[in-house]
Amino acid sequence: MFLIASILFASPTSAQRADLPQRLELEGAEVHSAAHATKLFVGCTDGILRCLELTDGLPGESVVAIDLKEPLRFLAHHPSLPLVYALGDEHLIAARWDANSGTFTVLGQAKVGIRGTHVALDPAARWALVASYGEGAVSCLPLSKSGLPQPPVSRLGGANDERLAKAHQVCWHPGGGVVFVPALGADHVAILRVDPSSGALDWAGSAGLPAGTGPRHMTLHPNRPWAYVLGEHTSTITSFALDKKGMAWAPLGQTSNLAVGTQESGSRSSDIHISAGGKLLYAVNREPADEIVSYAIDDQGALREVSRRSTGGHHARTFALDPQGKRLWIGNTRSKNIVTLSITEEGVLGDAQSTWQAPAEITCVLNP
Repeated sequence: MFLIASILFASPTSAQRADLPQRLELEGAEVHSAAHATKLFVGCTDGILRCLELTDGLPGESVVAIDLKEPLRFLAHHPSLPLVYALGDEHLIAARWDANSGTFTVLGQAKVGIRGTHVALDPAARWALVASYGEGAVSCLPLSKSGLPQPPVSRLGGANDERLAKAHQVCWHPGGGVVFVPALGADHVAILRVDPSSGALDWAGSAGLPAGTGPRHMTLHPNRPWAYVLGEHTSTITSFALDKKGMAWAPLGQTSNLAVGTQESGSRSSDIHISAGGKLLYAVNREPADEIVSYAIDDQGALREVSRRSTGGHHARTFALDPQGKRLWIGNTRSKNIVTLSITEEGVLGDAQSTWQAPAEITCVLNP
């Protein structure tokens, strides 16, 4: 089953993390961005990209929409230009958001060549990589200086290559040039090199997980050389220590994302994100649990559960974090709603503050 719902937020400091310092003080208050979230971009299976205006972090009645003519599967944004990238059934589409007029304009698109599941831009916005769950492949599309996607220049994987079986996400190393791809069907995170001049993709190895884990999504710590991989099939979070180049992975431990005493709920974990300051981590379980869990991260990278709350809907695939760390937005695919939860400084999740109902299944939500 391919990914039909996703939420993405990229930290504004992500492009500045190439050296991954070896020490982070976790005492005291969480470090938050000064940026205020003023809008959410929402994609749906009806092919329409929408912009919701936020008031005090909550979606209001103001909605601007543009029909992109094909079901949308994931969204990404340019790190410095007002561009939203929508991954559809066949194309990667670049749309410009004009904040002054409150309108979208499609600037260009490129045929991906594979049915995409996830898209991510490198820190310098030179390349867009697309992972395909259904085809077990990754495709590399160049981006022009103005941010327009170009036809793919390379591809790795496919039906006869089990190394990228059920590829579910692309996660760039902060230094660029290396990407990590959780391959759910291969029970490992694939490590790929991206040639800086040609965009050619090369196999560089993998980080294995226990058989049956089903790695789906992952997140990198913003200040320490740690990676956290979410297993869909076992609802576990496996942590790793990485070397500076991201090529060597050493397991640190594993944590269940299910409630204490739960033996087998059938609830598959779906997405994972870490706060901008690296003090808190969040992960989602789908139905029947329909819950999101927050964890504190200690100075050894270990996780301690802080709170567990309902997602306020059904089948939450992914979610987005407020850059200030005060709330998060969950997209529930099957109940077609976006739910806003408050977050305390310690990571305690509050009950749903508001719910926005979509006209179709929500496939992606982006907070640029």
